[in-house]
Amino acid sequence: MGEYSKEIREKNRVIGAVSAFIWPLATIAFLLGGFVFRAWHISWIVFPVTALLFGAFSAAYHAWKGNEAGGR
Repeated sequence: MGEYSKEIREKNRVIGAVSAFIWPLATIAFLLGGFVFRAWHISWIVFPVTALLFGAFSAAYHAWKGNEAGGR
C-alpha cells in the first residue's frame, strides 16, 4: 500500500489544507509589509519563517498521527 494507504492520504489531505491557507497568508503579509509599510528590505523574512513554522507543524502532525495510529 505505502503512500496510498488511507492514513497517509488523510495526513497529506490535512497538510495540504493547512498549506493552502498558510502560504497565501504569508504572501499577503509580505505584500502588506512592502506596500503599506514600505519595508521591502525586511518583509522577505516572512517566507523563511513561514517555511520553518510550516515544517515544524508538518513534522509534529505526522508524529502525532503516527503515534495515534500505532496505538490502535
